[in-house]
Amino acid sequence: MGESSEPVFWKLVQVFTSLLTLAVIYLNARFGIRNKQADMIIHFDKQFDELQEKRVELLVARRELAAGVEEAWSTQRIEVEAGMFYDRFWSLQFDQFVGWYEGYVPTRLYVYWAFSRWREFHKPTDDWSIAGHTLVSTLDDLKNRWQNNPDRSSGLSTHVTRFLELMYALRQSAASADIDTLLGKCGPSWLRRTGRRMFGAY
Repeated sequence: MGESSEPVFWKLVQVFTSLLTLAVIYLNARFGIRNKQADMIIHFDKQFDELQEKRVELLVARRELAAGVEEAWSTQRIEVEAGMFYDRFWSLQFDQFVGWYEGYVPTRLYVYWAFSRWREFHKPTDDWSIAGHTLVSTLDDLKNRWQNNPDRSSGLSTHVTRFLELMYALRQSAASADIDTLLGKCGPSWLRRTGRRMFGAY
């Protein structure tokens, strides 16, 4: 009886060891992804804060020019600076989209970011209109420039296309925006999103 039970015992030990190994691998992967998400959020927040500082600088320059302050920026400089600001702004929006698409930005957070874009599309504020540039007008300019990529098979081109689809869908949803549904259409597949949930990338 003792001899026959010994092989069973060692088989159970092997099964337990294998399961423990898999659990450690899973937890390490989940922990790594959540850490990467935290790093990406900090990175994006820092970039957005820098853009906000630049926007404040532009708004102050606009008011100083209107008030006739002697050392105010010229109209031409404000125009150039505003164009560069919106280039950086949309580049950040695209990076955030790719970060979310790849699972490095939690969906619940990206939903809020997308809603912020929708709100500014449909309820624009004067503080986001600089030298004639707005989110709507600069999005059109962005589409014209970014879609002139002949390589439609590259992953980056796919991201650009999906990102622009999402932004235009937000722009066209005047009454309200079902952002979860839009993300389902413009984001990764349902199977891929489901797999990510297992690792905390949701």
